[in-house]
Amino acid sequence: FCAQLAAMGLLEDMDRRARIELATHEAASNAVLHGNLGLDDDWRVNPAAFRKRAAAVREALDDPARASRRVGLVAEWSDDRIEIAVVDEGSGFDNAAIEDAKARPSRGLGIVLAQADDVSIDDGGRLIRLSFDR
Repeated sequence: FCAQLAAMGLLEDMDRRARIELATHEAASNAVLHGNLGLDDDWRVNPAAFRKRAAAVREALDDPARASRRVGLVAEWSDDRIEIAVVDEGSGFDNAAIEDAKARPSRGLGIVLAQADDVSIDDGGRLIRLSFDR
């Protein structure tokens, strides 16, 4: 997705490109894992937790209803902004998660908030819009 934006000449500044790629990756990953697959974020960084997480992903993907959900990415741009929308088919989340993410800026939504110039969440937490100054 970002490679195509770069090929179109929209990500020429390498610092901006890195920020956009990181934020988009985190938003899309969250859409898959937490949105479409409905996985909680209750794991920690250690080998046993990764095994538990991998098993939870496999189990979620065995459910045809969750495995068939899609994530959509759309980019719009102008001379001064690039906006990327990421939408999932999950059950959404409470916007209070934004405050929690601000307290944990090294994970998921916290990374998105730190990298994008503006973030908005709509559709009950199923749509996130990332805006970046050009």
